[in-house]
Amino acid sequence: MSVKIVGAFVELLFAGRKSVDAIVMGGGADVEVLMGVMVQTSARAEMLLEGTNFHEEVSLPTPPPFFLLLPLSSLKLYNTEMNTTNNKTAWWSSLTDECPITLEPLASLSYPPFVLSPSDGGGKKAGNGNINNTKPTNNNFYFDGLALATYVVSQGNFVNPLTRQALSYDDCVLLDEYLCEHVYRGANYFLKEKISVREAYALRDSIKVKLGGGGGRLRNENQQRRAEILRDEAAVALRGLFVFGHQTKGRGGDTSWSTASDWQTNSQALPRAQGGFDLHHVPDSANNHSWGASSADQAGLRIIDDDEAAFEAADIAAWQEVQEAFPHLSCIDTGDTEVSPSNRGAVNIDNKLLETVHQTADSTLREEQEKARRMQQFQERCFFEALQRKRNRMQAKLQAKADAASLLANEQEAKIEIQSARDEIDRWREQQWKQWDRAASLHSSRQKAKDAIRVDKTVSNKPVEQPPTADELLAAEEAAAEKLAAKKRAKRQKAKEKAKEKKLLERLENEKMERALAIQKKKEESATKCGACGDGVLGCGFEKFGTKFCSTKCARSGPSHT
Repeated sequence: MSVKIVGAFVELLFAGRKSVDAIVMGGGADVEVLMGVMVQTSARAEMLLEGTNFHEEVSLPTPPPFFLLLPLSSLKLYNTEMNTTNNKTAWWSSLTDECPITLEPLASLSYPPFVLSPSDGGGKKAGNGNINNTKPTNNNFYFDGLALATYVVSQGNFVNPLTRQALSYDDCVLLDEYLCEHVYRGANYFLKEKISVREAYALRDSIKVKLGGGGGRLRNENQQRRAEILRDEAAVALRGLFVFGHQTKGRGGDTSWSTASDWQTNSQALPRAQGGFDLHHVPDSANNHSWGASSADQAGLRIIDDDEAAFEAADIAAWQEVQEAFPHLSCIDTGDTEVSPSNRGAVNIDNKLLETVHQTADSTLREEQEKARRMQQFQERCFFEALQRKRNRMQAKLQAKADAASLLANEQEAKIEIQSARDEIDRWREQQWKQWDRAASLHSSRQKAKDAIRVDKTVSNKPVEQPPTADELLAAEEAAAEKLAAKKRAKRQKAKEKAKEKKLLERLENEKMERALAIQKKKEESATKCGACGDGVLGCGFEKFGTKFCSTKCARSGPSHT
């Protein structure tokens, strides 16, 4: 690896630190902005290290110990790869939830998650004691403890990210104990800077904001919320002042700037290039640096830091080590020179940081590939489910058509049977009429014979009457003709009534068929289907155990399992 590549890589690391420092000093310190800066830094590091041989012996300066230098997902990936704990035996390996901050599965953590109880907001050290006895419950919130500590400290907002319930000092103490017990042990935490949640909480709690009196309950609540916001912002700003104060002092001793741009302008006075150390900078003399106590004046506040000289001396020493390890190309002798014993220690490579970045890049690539694979599987599953739903709809439509055709055929058969029964009834009626006519004729002839016998007897006992006259015969013929005409009229009236009854029956059958077809059409157009027979449900229908049925018969039979 050439000196230029190493120098660019070192400057890239310091650029990520400097970008984060600028955001914090500017008063923003938004987690999403910080994550964006760190992801860009990680991507640039991956592009820089692509095609680089990591087995070459070069010496890199140690980057600044800052816990936000890498993304939270990178910390999680590093912890997962460095720790060889068998998660299958851990109780949290059965959790299916994800950390609300890192959006990573809790089961993939190499250490137990941190538990927050929703009842009182109190935290629990999930890994304390025998972790096998710790059982997850549905009433708790699980977090990656390192991500939760980073979130609340960087934001200065000590609340549960899910419920916005305020955390107490005891919760912060439990979170610090959790970090010391699980995160800071072994290979779970590879950075030197440790997070102290209780100190950040105490710093925020020490800031007091005066509230104005009066104004009603609503105004008091608004003032209370405003006071909490001011306390959070002041805590973040004050913590940034003490954490990054030794890096903001210039050579001239004047540090009274008010904006992040002024701070960036004055920070160029240190022997660093934009984004990190200047590997080719040659200081004028040691007199250009302030070796005594340093001070800073800002808006009536004066801070004197006696340790500033030690920090600046450490920066100078680190810069000198970089100059010795990575001299300028113009100063390198092309001849064979023997490496001095004092420089042999600097030549020995410390691949831990490079391996971490490389593993992070590989893990990020694998994560993206896995995400793409899961997305493709999800799309295929959705496509197959859509096809299955379409197939089910087509089958249901075909089944409905077949059922409608079967119902129509059954109705036609029923209609034919009804017509056959009516024809049979008509034939029986005609036969009955004929029988009744014959019986009436026979009874009339017998009655006439009896009457004739009785008349004969009467006549024999009476004197012989005179034969009927012409008028009597004419009257008798007229009576017989009138009787015959009345009989014919009765027969015609009966035929008319029979025809009228037949037409009425036909009209009723037609109306019944039309109503059946209309009901069938409404059933086909109905969006609600019967759970037993599959026909459409008209109106409210009948509901049983959350299932709609078209009739009480279907409701009694229950839903179909086909």
